[in-house]
Amino acid sequence: MVLPLADFCQELHRYGAMIEAPQNWMPTCNQPAGQGLHVALADDGARYVLTDTEKDITVVGVESPDRDEVLEAIFVHVTYNMAAERVAKDMPPQTPEEILSLTPDDIENIQAMATSLHLKLSRVQEDLLGRLSTVWRDRQAARNREQLKRIEGMLDE
Repeated sequence: MVLPLADFCQELHRYGAMIEAPQNWMPTCNQPAGQGLHVALADDGARYVLTDTEKDITVVGVESPDRDEVLEAIFVHVTYNMAAERVAKDMPPQTPEEILSLTPDDIENIQAMATSLHLKLSRVQEDLLGRLSTVWRDRQAARNREQLKRIEGMLDE
């Protein structure tokens, strides 16, 4: 059953507070859509619609009557951003010159670096999602494992 949008948004913000999600990464609702994530009800009121607008291009991410499906999609996105920010804080900054001066030996280590980065991001994201729902955490963990296989496969070629 589709909750009134105000109730959905209240629950959305309660979940965001549970993981201390930055407000600027949370979707807007009950107001006109702007840049970033936005939740609204479909015209018929029977489905939630999650959109993402960037550079004035809007993409529908999820359209569903299932509240949990929409909340999961939102928090997969939000927790990925949170994980990326936290992991980046622990990484030493690199200048463009340093990146361009990589040696062949450094390039050999790219797979290990990409794998390590993916594992760190996954761990942080899954921890955050697990605070909200173990089901969401487990589904994202499965997606993260599949993504890791694709990363390793790309770098093996």
